[in-house]
Amino acid sequence: MDNDIVCDTTKAIFTVKGITGHELCQNFWNSGTRHDHGVIKESKVFTDLNSSDTFIVHELLNKHWVADQRDICFWSHIRNFNSNDVSSWIVVNYSTEHKEAPIR
Repeated sequence: MDNDIVCDTTKAIFTVKGITGHELCQNFWNSGTRHDHGVIKESKVFTDLNSSDTFIVHELLNKHWVADQRDICFWSHIRNFNSNDVSSWIVVNYSTEHKEAPIR
């Protein structure tokens, strides 16, 4: 529970043949490769966290026939950990605010 709001986190575990979990997470986490899907119109990455595995990003999403144009600001974090002696990767994205990223 977060500020009296129920937060239901989702844990997804799946296998993609031909690529590693690290490759999948790296491409999802890396703001440079996420533009390949044609959804993001503009993006600005803030590195003021001074971290090699976490950054804040503000993105303006393209308008699609099912959704209005909107923007998002979130921090994104990637981490390697061991789960039952298996090297695993996780990416966490969480909505945030940033003084240089006014929500439109």
